[in-house]
Amino acid sequence: MEPTNGTVFPPRTDFVATWGVKNIGKKDWFRATMDYAYVSGDKLHKVASYDIPKGAESGKNVFLTVEMEAFKNRGTYTTKWALVEDNNYFCPLILTIVVK
Repeated sequence: MEPTNGTVFPPRTDFVATWGVKNIGKKDWFRATMDYAYVSGDKLHKVASYDIPKGAESGKNVFLTVEMEAFKNRGTYTTKWALVEDNNYFCPLILTIVVK
């Protein structure tokens, strides 16, 4: 995951969060039916949901990116995302940053 949890950003800094996720299930993931979306926490994102960038066969990795911006106020912020298929949320993706 980049940035790592606890990374410090100046206020209002644009950054990209990237999670590497491995499909450990028996079923392939398809771009047409699989998204990753904001679930809860601080709204650091610019867009609240995305299609997975490509399908991921069972046992394969996929990288999920979200464009974000650090808040203007100092503090610690956590955003929570997850993979979504047919309104089923799984594979939590969590990022905590510090604004100084």
